[in-house]
Amino acid sequence: MDACRLFLSLLLMMSTPRGKSEASKSSCLNLDQDFYRLIKGEAFYYVSYAMDDPKMPDENITWYKNGPEIKNITTDETHRIHYHGGALLFLNISANDSGTYTGRHITPSGECFYYHLKIEVFNEISRENLTYGSIKNSDQNKKIPCPQQIEDICTTFNGNFTWFKGANLLPGHHEAILLVENAEKDDEDIYTCICTWTHNHKLYNSSGSRKLFVEEKASYRNVEITSPTSKEQLVDKGKKTS
Repeated sequence: MDACRLFLSLLLMMSTPRGKSEASKSSCLNLDQDFYRLIKGEAFYYVSYAMDDPKMPDENITWYKNGPEIKNITTDETHRIHYHGGALLFLNISANDSGTYTGRHITPSGECFYYHLKIEVFNEISRENLTYGSIKNSDQNKKIPCPQQIEDICTTFNGNFTWFKGANLLPGHHEAILLVENAEKDDEDIYTCICTWTHNHKLYNSSGSRKLFVEEKASYRNVEITSPTSKEQLVDKGKKTS
């Protein structure tokens, strides 16, 4: 090939638009960041609620951890952190796993999405600031639902539920919703739902807590209606009755 033809070939390669599978960052839709507070030593299975089909082929999405140096997440299941399609798994979470993660998803039609996740990892000293919200209403029988993200993990992996009141196990409660009947002030506490699930023949725990507030019942005195001792009361003009 002579110099002229080589130059023309290079010019055509540079001017040819890239395929849809190589969508530029500026053309991608950035979705809202999800944020979770996680417990050291537990496991977490994350799927963005904005994702239509998390069971996409692995090659359609790339996950990485942000930082001074971008760290690509692998699909190798022997790694503590890996992904399957749109699902990101954290096994035996450590403090070093805290940070932000991004998934770059390119659909077969060429659409591009960025999923953003931020996690903070804590030692299980107190769950007071790690709850998924509180339960506070006037119902006599209180329903405490397992946090949705934990319930979804149990559903996906066919796991088992257990419940704790504070640090105390509540025997016999293995449903996604805990019912506290005839709730009283003594029932007020932090309730924790733990899902135990299996992945690659190993057991993992994922947990979420809610704070239960029990409003004290208002007490009312019986109304007494008093009436005069006689049907008529006489009073001098300009004076008050006693």
